[in-house]
Amino acid sequence: MKGDFRNSRRLNKFVCDRLRTAGVCKDKTFIGPEWLGVEINTACNFNCVFCWFHSPYVTYQGRAWQLELEKFQEAVTDAAEMNCRYIYITGFGEPTLHPDLPEMISFAKAKGLHVVVTTNLSVSSPRVLQGLLSADELYVTFCGADSRQYKRMHCPRTKSYFGRVLSNIRALQKMAGPERKDFFLLNVIVNKINYQDVGALADLAKTLKIRRIRFSGFSKVEQTRFLSLDAAEVSALQKKIARLSRLPHFDIDENLMLPYSKLERCFMGWYALLLDVYGEVRVGCLDPAAPAAGSIYKERLKDIWFSQASQKIRLDMKYRLKKKESGHCPFFHRNARLEELIAKK
Repeated sequence: MKGDFRNSRRLNKFVCDRLRTAGVCKDKTFIGPEWLGVEINTACNFNCVFCWFHSPYVTYQGRAWQLELEKFQEAVTDAAEMNCRYIYITGFGEPTLHPDLPEMISFAKAKGLHVVVTTNLSVSSPRVLQGLLSADELYVTFCGADSRQYKRMHCPRTKSYFGRVLSNIRALQKMAGPERKDFFLLNVIVNKINYQDVGALADLAKTLKIRRIRFSGFSKVEQTRFLSLDAAEVSALQKKIARLSRLPHFDIDENLMLPYSKLERCFMGWYALLLDVYGEVRVGCLDPAAPAAGSIYKERLKDIWFSQASQKIRLDMKYRLKKKESGHCPFFHRNARLEELIAKK
């Protein structure tokens, strides 16, 4: 295959998928990532117990920062030129606290990207709430089925936003209209505190007319390891989630226990790119401990993606993957499907 597509016109999904798969098979990079994650700020009004930054059990060492609108726009422009399809706007904290979030969403949409925002949806600003409607999807992190459990999970050291979040969900549903029935996804981070409440959380989602639910593990640090489920608890929980998944009014997926010890190689270096809040660029992995390929304060995003440093990381992930015994990775199941696809080539 000749050349690459780093500055090409927008290509259809089929062509992009073929180019990425060809890149994996040939150990080359012909096109940009399918998926761009952008962390836009560190500020947060919650202190969720499972969070690796703001949990009351964790001593956060990072500096307060937010990504400038100009840098965001520059990165998104590069991503669109490289035929990126999805952008996930999130943060070390709560993205709705960034003053430029509505403008960021609008800019990404104007560049032709499918925009997903992850949020606790405690926002009080009508301008920001209205701006969220411009996104294609909202992933609302919601881990307590009632006000007591919600406070225990999300706000042990601050006031609870349980009522406001429910009110915001209903307000956005009314503004979005019935045709956007899949606008919301309820993002449930499962741990020792709430794993027995998945049925109650599903009931709440049904009451709120939210069809999509994701039950996920969490990225542990040493101080939050005690919140992890053991193998027996995960197995029982997966059976319960499987039963919920058979109900006609739900679209449920889970990503709870990841057998990293069985993972031989990873292909996400050709599909995913993370821009963290400090401008560091990570190829194929969201782990803050993963090596950075560069910084947008020194190079353009597209130049980093096609750099030798990024290619080395891709090949290390494919051929020299450092194994972990356990952990959480949102790409694990996608990588397994790619393994099956590439094995047929």
